[in-house]
Amino acid sequence: MSLRNIRDNDEKDSSFRGICCMINANPNGVVQDFIYFCDAVASWVSPKEDLKEMFSKVAINRNQSQFCIALPTTVLNGTS
Repeated sequence: MSLRNIRDNDEKDSSFRGICCMINANPNGVVQDFIYFCDAVASWVSPKEDLKEMFSKVAINRNQSQFCIALPTTVLNGTS
């Protein structure tokens, strides 16, 4: 996922929002590449609060669907 190497900015924010919406709409469509999404999420330095909530929702939904890859706690908790 090439978004991993982009600095935090509005375009990256918008892209991740779209990706989160797509994952929530079709969770099975990302199963094989979900680890790359997690890696890209971990590249964030300071995501906005509502985007962090979207990341959390994706992680919770993935966990509930028996696909137990967790997003890094530093991203979910906003710590570094």
